[in-house]
Amino acid sequence: KAFDLCNGLTEINIPDGVTHIGDYAFYGCSFTEVTLPESVVYLGSHGFALCEKLEKIDLSDNITEIGPFAFSGCKNLTEITLPAKLTYLGGSSFEKCESLTAVTFQSALAEINYSLFSGCKNLESISIPDGVINVWGSAFDSPTIQTLKLPASVKYMDKRIFSYQQFNGTIEYGGTVEMWNGIEKHEDWIESFQKVKVVCTDGTVSYN
Repeated sequence: KAFDLCNGLTEINIPDGVTHIGDYAFYGCSFTEVTLPESVVYLGSHGFALCEKLEKIDLSDNITEIGPFAFSGCKNLTEITLPAKLTYLGGSSFEKCESLTAVTFQSALAEINYSLFSGCKNLESISIPDGVINVWGSAFDSPTIQTLKLPASVKYMDKRIFSYQQFNGTIEYGGTVEMWNGIEKHEDWIESFQKVKVVCTDGTVSYN
Protein backbone atom coordinates (compact mmCIF):
# COMPACT_ATOMS: atom_id res chain seq x y z
CA LYS A 1 0.00 0.00 0.00
CA ALA A 2 2.87 2.31 -0.80
CA PHE A 3 0.70 5.12 -2.23
CA ASP A 4 -2.74 3.89 -1.19
CA LEU A 5 -5.34 6.68 -1.48
CA CYS A 6 -2.82 9.38 -2.38
CA ASN A 7 -5.51 11.38 -4.14
CA GLY A 8 -3.14 14.22 -4.87
CA LEU A 9 -0.64 12.01 -6.69
CA THR A 10 -1.05 13.09 -10.33
CA GLU A 11 2.21 11.80 -11.80
CA ILE A 12 4.34 8.73 -11.16
CA ASN A 13 7.65 7.54 -12.56
CA ILE A 14 8.41 3.92 -11.77
CA PRO A 15 12.12 3.29 -12.32
CA ASP A 16 13.62 0.38 -14.20
CA GLY A 17 14.62 -2.37 -11.78
CA VAL A 18 11.30 -2.53 -9.94
CA THR A 19 10.01 -6.09 -10.27
CA HIS A 20 6.83 -6.17 -8.17
CA ILE A 21 3.89 -3.78 -7.82
CA GLY A 22 2.32 -4.83 -4.55
CA ASP A 23 -1.30 -5.12 -3.43
CA TYR A 24 -3.06 -1.73 -3.28
CA ALA A 25 0.20 -0.03 -4.31
CA PHE A 26 -1.48 2.83 -6.19
CA TYR A 27 -5.06 2.35 -5.05
CA GLY A 28 -7.13 5.50 -5.53
CA CYS A 29 -4.39 7.68 -7.02
CA SER A 30 -5.12 10.48 -9.49
CA PHE A 31 -2.62 10.17 -12.34
CA THR A 32 -3.87 9.85 -15.92
CA GLU A 33 -1.05 7.79 -17.47
CA VAL A 34 1.36 5.11 -16.23
CA THR A 35 4.19 3.21 -17.90
CA LEU A 36 5.56 0.14 -16.16
CA PRO A 37 9.22 -0.68 -16.89
CA GLU A 38 10.05 -4.02 -18.49
CA SER A 39 11.59 -5.16 -15.19
CA VAL A 40 8.11 -5.53 -13.65
CA VAL A 41 6.95 -9.17 -13.54
CA TYR A 42 4.09 -9.01 -11.00
CA LEU A 43 1.12 -6.70 -10.41
CA GLY A 44 -0.74 -7.30 -7.18
CA SER A 45 -4.39 -7.25 -6.16
CA HIS A 46 -6.02 -3.81 -6.42
CA GLY A 47 -2.70 -2.43 -7.67
CA PHE A 48 -4.33 0.41 -9.62
CA ALA A 49 -7.92 -0.01 -8.46
CA LEU A 50 -10.07 3.13 -8.19
CA CYS A 51 -7.56 5.23 -10.12
CA GLU A 52 -10.57 6.96 -11.59
CA LYS A 53 -8.58 9.41 -13.75
CA LEU A 54 -6.34 6.76 -15.29
CA GLU A 55 -6.80 6.81 -19.07
CA LYS A 56 -3.78 4.89 -20.31
CA ILE A 57 -1.40 2.29 -18.90
CA ASP A 58 1.49 0.62 -20.69
CA LEU A 59 2.23 -2.71 -19.05
CA SER A 60 5.54 -4.52 -19.01
CA ASP A 61 5.52 -7.44 -21.44
CA ASN A 62 7.29 -9.46 -18.76
CA ILE A 63 4.40 -9.45 -16.30
CA THR A 64 3.28 -13.02 -15.67
CA GLU A 65 0.64 -12.42 -13.01
CA ILE A 66 -2.00 -9.73 -12.47
CA GLY A 67 -3.94 -10.01 -9.23
CA PRO A 68 -7.70 -9.67 -8.67
CA PHE A 69 -9.31 -6.22 -8.97
CA ALA A 70 -6.05 -4.82 -10.39
CA PHE A 71 -7.82 -2.11 -12.42
CA SER A 72 -11.25 -2.25 -10.83
CA GLY A 73 -13.01 1.10 -10.89
CA CYS A 74 -10.65 2.73 -13.40
CA LYS A 75 -13.64 4.34 -15.04
CA ASN A 76 -11.67 6.41 -17.59
CA LEU A 77 -9.43 3.61 -18.86
CA THR A 78 -10.36 3.17 -22.53
CA GLU A 79 -8.12 0.35 -23.76
CA ILE A 80 -5.44 -2.02 -22.58
CA THR A 81 -2.98 -4.46 -24.12
CA LEU A 82 -2.17 -7.36 -21.83
CA PRO A 83 1.42 -8.62 -21.50
CA ALA A 84 2.79 -11.25 -23.86
CA LYS A 85 4.00 -13.43 -20.97
CA LEU A 86 0.87 -13.19 -18.83
CA THR A 87 -0.26 -16.55 -17.41
CA TYR A 88 -2.71 -15.44 -14.69
CA LEU A 89 -5.32 -12.67 -14.71
CA GLY A 90 -7.26 -12.36 -11.48
CA GLY A 91 -11.01 -12.12 -11.12
CA SER A 92 -12.72 -8.72 -11.45
CA SER A 93 -9.53 -7.21 -12.86
CA PHE A 94 -11.55 -4.83 -15.05
CA GLU A 95 -14.68 -4.57 -12.95
CA LYS A 96 -16.47 -1.24 -13.48
CA CYS A 97 -14.00 0.00 -16.08
CA GLU A 98 -16.89 1.90 -17.59
CA SER A 99 -15.01 3.48 -20.53
CA LEU A 100 -13.16 0.35 -21.61
CA THR A 101 -13.75 -0.37 -25.30
CA ALA A 102 -10.84 -2.61 -26.28
CA VAL A 103 -8.84 -5.37 -24.59
CA THR A 104 -5.99 -7.03 -26.47
CA PHE A 105 -4.72 -10.42 -25.33
CA GLN A 106 -1.22 -11.44 -26.40
CA SER A 107 -0.76 -14.58 -24.32
CA ALA A 108 -2.44 -17.94 -23.81
CA LEU A 109 -4.14 -17.75 -20.44
CA ALA A 110 -5.56 -20.97 -19.02
CA GLU A 111 -8.74 -19.34 -17.74
CA ILE A 112 -10.98 -16.31 -17.95
CA ASN A 113 -11.64 -15.53 -14.34
CA TYR A 114 -14.77 -14.63 -12.38
CA SER A 115 -16.41 -11.26 -13.13
CA LEU A 116 -13.43 -10.24 -15.25
CA PHE A 117 -15.36 -7.65 -17.28
CA SER A 118 -18.24 -7.02 -14.89
CA GLY A 119 -19.74 -3.55 -15.32
CA CYS A 120 -17.78 -2.61 -18.46
CA LYS A 121 -20.51 -0.47 -19.99
CA ASN A 122 -18.83 0.26 -23.34
CA LEU A 123 -17.28 -3.09 -24.21
CA GLU A 124 -19.05 -4.49 -27.27
CA SER A 125 -16.71 -7.26 -28.43
CA ILE A 126 -14.15 -9.53 -26.74
CA SER A 127 -11.80 -11.95 -28.44
CA ILE A 128 -10.48 -14.64 -26.09
CA PRO A 129 -7.09 -16.11 -27.06
CA ASP A 130 -6.42 -19.71 -28.01
CA GLY A 131 -5.32 -21.78 -25.04
CA VAL A 132 -8.05 -20.74 -22.62
CA ILE A 133 -9.61 -23.82 -21.02
CA ASN A 134 -12.02 -22.52 -18.37
CA VAL A 135 -14.50 -19.63 -18.50
CA TRP A 136 -15.76 -18.77 -15.02
CA GLY A 137 -19.00 -17.26 -13.75
CA SER A 138 -20.04 -13.70 -14.63
CA ALA A 139 -16.86 -13.26 -16.66
CA PHE A 140 -18.78 -11.22 -19.26
CA ASP A 141 -21.20 -9.41 -16.97
CA SER A 142 -21.48 -6.39 -19.29
CA PRO A 143 -24.69 -4.90 -20.72
CA THR A 144 -23.08 -3.94 -24.04
CA ILE A 145 -21.24 -7.08 -25.17
CA GLN A 146 -22.68 -8.29 -28.46
CA THR A 147 -19.91 -10.53 -29.79
CA LEU A 148 -17.76 -12.98 -27.86
CA LYS A 149 -15.04 -14.90 -29.69
CA LEU A 150 -14.10 -18.17 -27.99
CA PRO A 151 -11.31 -20.53 -29.05
CA ALA A 152 -11.68 -24.25 -29.65
CA SER A 153 -9.44 -24.84 -26.61
CA VAL A 154 -12.31 -24.09 -24.17
CA LYS A 155 -13.31 -27.18 -22.17
CA TYR A 156 -15.55 -25.78 -19.42
CA MET A 157 -18.06 -22.95 -19.08
CA ASP A 158 -19.26 -22.02 -15.60
CA LYS A 159 -22.67 -20.74 -14.51
CA ARG A 160 -24.05 -17.44 -15.80
CA ILE A 161 -21.08 -16.32 -17.86
CA PHE A 162 -23.17 -13.27 -18.87
CA SER A 163 -24.52 -12.97 -15.32
CA TYR A 164 -28.06 -11.55 -15.39
CA GLN A 165 -27.55 -9.19 -18.32
CA GLN A 166 -30.14 -9.10 -21.09
CA PHE A 167 -27.71 -10.70 -23.52
CA ASN A 168 -28.84 -11.04 -27.13
CA GLY A 169 -25.69 -11.64 -29.12
CA THR A 170 -23.28 -14.00 -30.81
CA ILE A 171 -20.54 -16.34 -29.69
CA GLU A 172 -18.05 -16.95 -32.48
CA TYR A 173 -16.55 -20.32 -31.67
CA GLY A 174 -13.32 -21.56 -33.23
CA GLY A 175 -14.37 -25.21 -33.49
CA THR A 176 -17.10 -27.38 -34.99
CA VAL A 177 -20.65 -27.85 -33.74
CA GLU A 178 -19.65 -31.27 -32.41
CA MET A 179 -16.77 -29.71 -30.47
CA TRP A 180 -19.06 -27.00 -29.09
CA ASN A 181 -21.56 -29.60 -27.90
CA GLY A 182 -18.70 -31.49 -26.27
CA ILE A 183 -17.75 -28.58 -24.01
CA GLU A 184 -18.72 -29.21 -20.39
CA LYS A 185 -21.20 -26.49 -19.47
CA HIS A 186 -22.84 -25.69 -16.16
CA GLU A 187 -26.59 -26.30 -16.45
CA ASP A 188 -27.10 -22.55 -15.93
CA TRP A 189 -24.27 -21.34 -18.13
CA ILE A 190 -26.78 -18.88 -19.57
CA GLU A 191 -30.11 -17.64 -18.24
CA SER A 192 -33.44 -18.65 -19.81
CA PHE A 193 -34.11 -15.07 -20.98
CA GLN A 194 -30.77 -14.69 -22.74
CA LYS A 195 -30.63 -15.29 -26.49
CA VAL A 196 -27.35 -16.71 -27.71
CA LYS A 197 -26.34 -17.68 -31.24
CA VAL A 198 -23.16 -19.76 -31.44
CA VAL A 199 -21.48 -19.60 -34.83
CA CYS A 200 -19.16 -22.58 -35.30
CA THR A 201 -16.88 -23.39 -38.20
CA ASP A 202 -19.47 -25.74 -39.74
CA GLY A 203 -22.80 -24.53 -38.48
CA THR A 204 -24.82 -22.58 -35.91
CA VAL A 205 -26.34 -23.47 -32.54
CA SER A 206 -29.07 -21.24 -31.05
CA TYR A 207 -30.32 -20.98 -27.48
CA ASN A 208 -33.65 -19.58 -26.25
